[in-house]
Amino acid sequence: MPEEKVLETENSEKIGETSEKPDITPRMADVSVASEQEISIDKKSEKLEGKYQEILSKVSPSSAATAHSNADVALDVKSIGATADEESKIQKLLDLAQSKGVVYAVKVARDLKDYYALDMMHDALVDKLYEGLLSRGLIQKD
Repeated sequence: MPEEKVLETENSEKIGETSEKPDITPRMADVSVASEQEISIDKKSEKLEGKYQEILSKVSPSSAATAHSNADVALDVKSIGATADEESKIQKLLDLAQSKGVVYAVKVARDLKDYYALDMMHDALVDKLYEGLLSRGLIQKD
C-alpha cells in the first residue's frame, strides 16, 4: 500500500501562524517616548493659552456686552429682512456689528433665519478680525 501524505493547505498554515499571541507588553523605551510626547503637547498648549491671554489683555472690552432689547432686534430684523439683495443684507449686518456689536448682529442674523447671510457675515468678520490682529502686531502671518 502506498503511504499517504498529509499536505498542509494554505488555510491551515495561516491558522497556525495566527494562533501565536503577539507580545503586547510595553517596553520602557515606548513608555518614555509616550510621556515625552505628552509633556511636549502640554507645553505647546500652555504656550498657546498664554499667547491667547496676551492677545485678550491687549484688546479693549467692547460695547458688545451691552444688552439690547428684543424690540430693537425685531426692528432691525424687519428692516434688513425687507432687503431683497443678499449683498445688501450682509453689508447691513456688518454695519450693525460695527455700530452695535457682533453679538447683536448675530442675534439679528439668526432671527432673520437667513443662514447664508449669517455665514457670509461670519466670513467677512473673520477676515476683518484677522487683518486687524495682523496690523496691530498681535499675531504673525505663518
